[in-house]
Amino acid sequence: MSLTASRVLVVVLVGGVIAAACMPSGVRPTDPPLPSQVLPTEASSLLPDPTADPSPSPATTATPAPTPTLAPSDPGLARGRSFLECTGRPSTVGTGHDERGLDGIGDTPGEALEATLKEGWTIPLKGYERATATSGEVLFVYRAAGKVKVAIIAAFDEPDAQDRWAVVEIWACESEEFGPAAEMGEGRTIWVNDAGRILIASRGPSHCDMETATLIRYPFEGDQYVRDPRGIFEDAVVGTYDGDATLPDDAERTGYRQGEDVLWVAADGDALYVVRPDRVERWPRATGPIGCI
Repeated sequence: MSLTASRVLVVVLVGGVIAAACMPSGVRPTDPPLPSQVLPTEASSLLPDPTADPSPSPATTATPAPTPTLAPSDPGLARGRSFLECTGRPSTVGTGHDERGLDGIGDTPGEALEATLKEGWTIPLKGYERATATSGEVLFVYRAAGKVKVAIIAAFDEPDAQDRWAVVEIWACESEEFGPAAEMGEGRTIWVNDAGRILIASRGPSHCDMETATLIRYPFEGDQYVRDPRGIFEDAVVGTYDGDATLPDDAERTGYRQGEDVLWVAADGDALYVVRPDRVERWPRATGPIGCI
């Protein structure tokens, strides 16, 4: 995702929401579609060959469990989600929840996937496998503990793709299911609990002058907490950041840790305490959502 060198930071309070806006200029031109081509069907460990005879031979001793197929005629919104194996609900990340549109574009399916992973989605950046292919489409999946947690479909001959491959669907489970091995990219760190669930702490974006802050939600999708040494959000948090704090006697363990660092929460929920081997940090709770656009 490219950013222009000249940007304007605007911080406003609207309806109780703190927002930092940094507006880029420029649009991506589109060209008319060119003639298409067809990708030969490949064998898959995830999906059966759609041309195969579904009737078992006399020598067959067991019938495999039915598996969804990646058929070009299937409606987009019905396909990608069916591959997920979420413990909870699917997340709202990605394009599968909106009208069919394009994300990463490349000369090959792999290049289209790589371009998509640079777009800033909250999904793992590595660890994808090419699960299957049909005429003109390829399915990539990311697994954690053997289960599909992200499904990405790349297609050929899409409008505005300029006779190239484009990612047309992104579906994912909630980020807490990505597993402790997930690589979320620079500026994002993972806290994991004994059940293998994760929380992602994200460094603030530099184009909104928030790079010295770190934001995390606890519990998952719960309150937002901020590590803010510069005090740029001092008017938007409960209390202050303290890099040399004392852990309160009534603080409670969250069960999350990152290496030797252990995450605690204040009894009233107004702060998280990061207990490191040599010190304790207090991360105050935000009074409203903090974001950057």
